[in-house]
Amino acid sequence: MSRGAPVAGYDRFEDRMKDEDNTTSPAEVVEAALRALDAGDVAVWDWNVTTGVFNSRGPWKRLLGSLPEKSGDRFGWFLELVHPEDRDRLARIAAEGRKDRKLDLTFRIVDPDGAVRWLAARGSIAHPENGSDIHLSGVMHDATEHVSELTTVNEALSRSEQLLRSVVENAPATIQTVDRQGTILTSNEPLAGKSLFQFVADHQRLHLHDVLRRVFDERETCYFEGESPGRGWFGARYAPIVEHDEVAAAVVVVFNITEQHKERAAVRDSEARFRAMAEASPVAIWRAGTDMGCQYVNGEFLRFAGRPIEGMLGTRWTDLVHPDERDHLLDEWLDAFEKRSNLSVEAQFRRVDGEYRLILAGGRPIHASDGTFEGYAGTCVDLTDIRRTEETMEILRGELANALRLATMDQMAAGLAHELHQPLAAISAATGAALREISDGGFSTERVKEMVDEARIQALRAGTLLGHMRDFIRKTPYETQTVSLNELVQTVITLVRRESQRRRIALEVALENDLPTTTGHLVQLQQVVINLVQNAFHSMSDTEESRRVLRIETYCPGPGSVGIAVSDRGDGFASDVAEEMFDVFFTTRTDGLGMGLAISRSIVDAHSGTLTAENRANGGATFRLVLPVHAASATGS
Repeated sequence: MSRGAPVAGYDRFEDRMKDEDNTTSPAEVVEAALRALDAGDVAVWDWNVTTGVFNSRGPWKRLLGSLPEKSGDRFGWFLELVHPEDRDRLARIAAEGRKDRKLDLTFRIVDPDGAVRWLAARGSIAHPENGSDIHLSGVMHDATEHVSELTTVNEALSRSEQLLRSVVENAPATIQTVDRQGTILTSNEPLAGKSLFQFVADHQRLHLHDVLRRVFDERETCYFEGESPGRGWFGARYAPIVEHDEVAAAVVVVFNITEQHKERAAVRDSEARFRAMAEASPVAIWRAGTDMGCQYVNGEFLRFAGRPIEGMLGTRWTDLVHPDERDHLLDEWLDAFEKRSNLSVEAQFRRVDGEYRLILAGGRPIHASDGTFEGYAGTCVDLTDIRRTEETMEILRGELANALRLATMDQMAAGLAHELHQPLAAISAATGAALREISDGGFSTERVKEMVDEARIQALRAGTLLGHMRDFIRKTPYETQTVSLNELVQTVITLVRRESQRRRIALEVALENDLPTTTGHLVQLQQVVINLVQNAFHSMSDTEESRRVLRIETYCPGPGSVGIAVSDRGDGFASDVAEEMFDVFFTTRTDGLGMGLAISRSIVDAHSGTLTAENRANGGATFRLVLPVHAASATGS
């Protein structure tokens, strides 16, 4: 081996040979070192560049699998063991090592059994001495395990890098890095080298400067929302990138929020319109939060109370309630709040002028889009004037009833009672409709005024109807019209609903689909059905409340006819009075005149129909009105 060849521990062995206390000969020391080298994992090699002779020492057989017989043939033989894909590279690197005096490479060899292993070779050019040959020498060892670990790490890093690159490139957002001045350093869009400030409106640039300052100087993560001219609205989140305890850059993730911005603007516009409508509403509107405290009242409520908004928030509104009714109102409010149910309660509230007014407070629970309970919203409707109108109507009814009792006890009086009852029914319908409007949670002052005016007009019409009554008694032909029994029943239900609620009677309605029409006098036929309903109400006066049910149904009793059945759950009637009950003056009530059923039958007879009664098996009675089908309806024309 050449003197220039580096051998592990060679210098220490040489020192020992020079040690004057060392009794071991230099040859013995070198031999021991070479034996130790043969037993190790590192092989030593020497290549005489001048002559081309290749020598080696160490575990070459373990590294290469075998050795050639002649040492001079080893380099060519060695190249044959190298993997074909690495052979040219190995020769090229070896040649470059001769130029720059160093060699550092990793390559593969193929064992006779086909297994592939990695070897690592390191070497340098030995300096010639006295013109001797040039030698390239070094060491070699098995690097398979090291290369495998390194490959695994590199593959993992490569996969991680590829995944990160895929995420960035396919992200539904623009991802950038920027410097302190807002210059874009990198981007998943072709924006590198441009300035952030060219993408924001002029009035937002100062804000963007402040965001960059906070990110780079205070290391904050900031959110910026702005409008990009020609691009729409965007939201951007800035975060610092810290290297060596310094903010080297900022990463920016930008999302297009144009649609969200439009939606928020639409919501703001909607809220503004609602607030304008609420403030202009003639009805008091309020809202309460989850703590049951008042959060908002509109201008009408403030005008009623004569207070500023601060005087109505929280629980301050409760001192407007009459002291005698305050506990009841609060109990109802608390009960509705705990059950998340609708609120509907009447109480007297003190107006700014000191007068107590009857107020209907109605409200409904409100929820967010995700179902979260957010409190209540509702209205307060002044019922005072309406109730006074109702009281007037009640007085009018009483006066008309007295007039009936004073009328002559003949068919004329019966007709008079019938005809005067019609305008009263219309008056009741008008006031009932007003109450329904209020109870449904909405209220229109103009609408209620129309209803009250309608009641007044119907009262004036009572005199005019007397002429029609005389014509009816004299059998004078009257003007007929096409009548839908389904619509007739719906009208009657509207007229009697309030009284049914007062008497705590449930109404059941069953209307036959595609029911043919009939012909007749609509108001008179309505009066017949109303008489039957009123009789049913009276028959259930003593019935247990849970059994008070009135059922009205329309049906086809046979070809060419249509009918209405009115059924109650009262006591019914004795079988021997089934026909007598339709006679004039026959009544089983102490306050009855015995006119209603007699007039009803005379009206039905004039319409070529029949009116009969029967007891129900489960108690109560059923009255059946049957009329002929309108000719055009029967033919389907």
